[in-house]
Amino acid sequence: MAFVGREPELALLAGALQRAAEGARRHVLIRGEAGMGASTSLDELESRLGDLPGVVVARGIATEPQARTPFAAVAAALERALAALPDDRLIDVTGPRAYDLCVVVPAIARRLEALGISTSPPTFRADAQLGDRVIEGIVGTLDRLTADGALLIALEDLHWADPATRRFVGTLLHASHAGRLCLVLTYQPDQLHRRHPAASFLDGLAGMDDVELIDLIPFTPDEIADLAEAASGERPSAAFLAALVEGSRGNPLQAGQLLEAHARLEGLRLSDPFDEVLGARLDALSGPALRAVRVLALARRPLEREVCLALRLPDGRLTRAGLEEAVSVGLARAADTTIGIAHERYAEGIEALAVPPERRSIHAALAASAPFGPAEAAWHWSVAARPVEARRRHLDAAREAECLDPGETALLHYLAALDLADADPAAADAASDLSETLAAGARAAATAGAFRRAAALVKRALDARPRRTSTKASAETKRRSLRLGELYEEWGRYRWAGGDFAGGVEQMERALAILPREPSRERARALAVLAQHHMIDGRFDESATLAREASDVASRSSPQARGELGHATCTLGVDLAYLGDLDAGLALLESATEIARETGRLDDLMRAYANRTTLLDLDSRREAALAVVNDGVRDARAAGLAETYGAFLRGNAADILFMLGRWQESEVECRAAMGYRPADTAWFSPILYLGLVAVESRADEEAVRLVGQTLLQLEQVPAGQWTALVMRAAVSLLLWGGQPAEAVEVAAREWHRVLETADPLQIAMAASTALEAAAALAEAGREDRDLGAVGTAGELAARALADAERQVAASRLAPTLGARREAELHLEMARAHLGRLRGRASAARWAKLAEAWAAIPVPYQAAKSHWWQALALLQARDGRAAARAPLLDAWRISGELPAQPLR
Repeated sequence: MAFVGREPELALLAGALQRAAEGARRHVLIRGEAGMGASTSLDELESRLGDLPGVVVARGIATEPQARTPFAAVAAALERALAALPDDRLIDVTGPRAYDLCVVVPAIARRLEALGISTSPPTFRADAQLGDRVIEGIVGTLDRLTADGALLIALEDLHWADPATRRFVGTLLHASHAGRLCLVLTYQPDQLHRRHPAASFLDGLAGMDDVELIDLIPFTPDEIADLAEAASGERPSAAFLAALVEGSRGNPLQAGQLLEAHARLEGLRLSDPFDEVLGARLDALSGPALRAVRVLALARRPLEREVCLALRLPDGRLTRAGLEEAVSVGLARAADTTIGIAHERYAEGIEALAVPPERRSIHAALAASAPFGPAEAAWHWSVAARPVEARRRHLDAAREAECLDPGETALLHYLAALDLADADPAAADAASDLSETLAAGARAAATAGAFRRAAALVKRALDARPRRTSTKASAETKRRSLRLGELYEEWGRYRWAGGDFAGGVEQMERALAILPREPSRERARALAVLAQHHMIDGRFDESATLAREASDVASRSSPQARGELGHATCTLGVDLAYLGDLDAGLALLESATEIARETGRLDDLMRAYANRTTLLDLDSRREAALAVVNDGVRDARAAGLAETYGAFLRGNAADILFMLGRWQESEVECRAAMGYRPADTAWFSPILYLGLVAVESRADEEAVRLVGQTLLQLEQVPAGQWTALVMRAAVSLLLWGGQPAEAVEVAAREWHRVLETADPLQIAMAASTALEAAAALAEAGREDRDLGAVGTAGELAARALADAERQVAASRLAPTLGARREAELHLEMARAHLGRLRGRASAARWAKLAEAWAAIPVPYQAAKSHWWQALALLQARDGRAAARAPLLDAWRISGELPAQPLR
């Protein structure tokens, strides 16, 4: 049948693809209820593209049975696009890391192996980041595909998409890649109930700036008439058209079915409901065709013809004749070697018309006979009301998902298995198996970032463990104690990650009380984790003691505990540095780096790099810190996680570059990092530094938006290393906007959060920020004769400066450390602003500050000090000539940064 209607929508799709070919990112989201023509429009677009050179098409459809199969729709799209490539091009497109691609698209593995391409897994491994590594690999493959021209990726029916596919789509939309790519997504909004897992994701897509939204509205009467004419060859009468429009309600699929049924069946009324018309069409089929249609409908996706013919059904096998008849009447569709139901709406109607025992028997036959993966088989067993088989396949699917999406998808399967545990006699009789399933679910929840849920699941795992009353020493007793201690350690880790520090430490200490005293990998791990958490909380003495004990236990344990030795060594390095021995700390971190390389533990390697960067930055050795960041990104790239870990490492680089005055480079690092957002708060760092750069360099609308984002995020996380910088960005934005009262309000509100960090450098930096705001308000208050404003400013200044001086004086940071020197300079900045607040600005004090900041160097602080020096001189009698030199210095430095508001 000729393509009818949707020409405006088709033009929008073609335009988006054209812009992608020209290098402009533009994506399309099509939404409409089933049968409104989303897939038909894509079919027509693909047909018109034909063999047009320079266009690669990759299409995949999400289906209900595969809603928990990781990357199902993405795999289908990739398989089709890669299969069309010649061998030499396939090698180029696959790139250096074929392993993950072969796991997602197993069909290309044999071909790559025949070409001599390695499909071995990477040397470095980070289990919690496997899903991110797969996504990075796919995105890299797509980028290389665009070397052939524009790439059209169409992923349909995203309301059925699995969590990994949704994360892939989100990453692709945010990724700052240069590929000529047009992403087209479709979904049915009527399928989204309030608790639908994809509801918030799809709503978010509709509001994105670079996503063009197409709403498929019902056909007009003229379009329905065109559809009828294309089907029958003649224009319908007015009466027939009116009935057809009424019966179809403008839905082209329903109109097409009514036309098909009207041409073939007697006594049909065009006003009959969709399912009744469908039922009449089914009644007209032969027995073999009806059996074929029912199987294809319940499969919910195309199957290989040979698979259909091999199925063992309760009422016999499918026949080729039956399949061909199903295609001939328009209820099935054949393509190459596959055959499937013609439309999801038909599948739903056919299943609804079948009696329950018949439906269940077909689903069971599909689950038992078809070569489905465990997730798809679990869905069919569940619909077949076979909970025992469904539970076991869910467990298989969870373990399989751990290789592709160990977080949300694995969690869904573990939760489904737990829901069905009571129906499985084997599960009910094995408490230890139930406990381990709960623990596995907890690990999946933690990987997905759902730490409170992880803590709840591991607590249930502890409760579910079989009780033993024997106290006799034995190998079995030791094994049980080790496992029990592990679970308490995991519980503590999840509680800490969920924001309950005290509860987390309590459970970790309980784990150590349970674990046998003799050296073991489990005890070394528990000690190392507890040491790390004390270190993060700033309890360096306690952390160092635990880290040393962990190192000792790991060294005296089995060789498998070497990773725990590296973990403890990394923590101890940070402890020693903050306790005053920076060189010893850096040496330990270099040892931790080598151990992480040796053991292949990527997460430990990245942690060692990040800590080395922090310590070098602590001593103002920023160029050296930047070199370490680059080394870390290099190793992350070799492991397939350059973007995921780069989101954190690039945040460190952005901070360093900002302080060095290399603002444009800082902005580039931030924007590159924002393309990938890990499950934790690592993504927050690039947004923070981008906001800071935007505020100080141009104070534009983007700066307002970014600062708003960071302030919202700050309310949801504990005080951390970013607190003072967020306060700086917000206050500076308000000061540049001429709103000193609001700036003081923000500074006063956030001051207690700054104090919670107990970080002397942050507190001193925040004090400088607070007193700058207070001085601005006092100056405005004196000019407006507003004594209340002057008093408010004075109160904040007195409190903040006193708190900061007390905290810095009590700090254990060595006076020789760069961080201590910078903290003292920030305090001196605060005192200089106090002079402004009192109307006694000191040009000499600002000149010394400018010289000190330039020596470190921190160019922006030097420029601001010159600026305040010049303003102080201008307030003095005959100070205009003296103000010229500092003003020119401020002008020159601000131009190099660039800091436009300062100019």
